[in-house]
Parts: sequence; structure tokens; C-alpha cells
Amino acid sequence: MLRDDVLLLLTEAEGYVSGEEMREKLGVTRAAVSQAVRALRAAGYDIDAVTNRGYCLRARPDTLTAGDVLPYLPQPDGRGALPHLRLAQARRARDLRGGGRPRCGGP
Repeated sequence: MLRDDVLLLLTEAEGYVSGEEMREKLGVTRAAVSQAVRALRAAGYDIDAVTNRGYCLRARPDTLTAGDVLPYLPQPDGRGALPHLRLAQARRARDLRGGGRPRCGGP
């Protein structure tokens, strides 16, 4: 589902991801990316949008979707997702402590 693919790109990004970059990676129209972002926002995801920078995932709802789980599943080539999981856990712990730079910057 496109919504899950957009969520995955936003989750893996270290900051902003342009709509054009997502469009190219996913092989869809820019309007389809925008529609997927609107659907994610409606589902409770806090997604920042800045002109000439793109989209950035600020916060997630307290529910899980396929897009939340996909980064942690084994890769099709047989590699496990454990190193990725450890990195994601470290980033999440840092974010909860308030350490590190903000992913989306601030006002």
C-alpha cells in the first residue's frame, strides 16, 4: 500500500524528504504522495511539511501499522533486520531522552 511505503521512507529519513524524491523512489505521481501523506495525518501521524524541503515525520500515533513494522522484518535477500532494529532502538531511546538533533528542526 502506498501509504505504508511513504511511511517507510519518512521513518528511514534522517530529516526532510521531498515529495519529488518520494515520487521517484515509489514510481507514483506527486499527487499520490501528497494523498498518502494526508491519509497518514488522518491516521494520527504528525508530519511536518515545509516548502522546498519536503516532509518529515515528527511523531507517530500509539497504534501499529504495516509501515511501522516493515523496517524490522527480514530482507528478501535473507539478511535479518536485527542491526536495523538496534539502530532504530538507539535512535528512539535518544529521542525519548531528548538527546541528539531534532529530526525535523524546530520553529
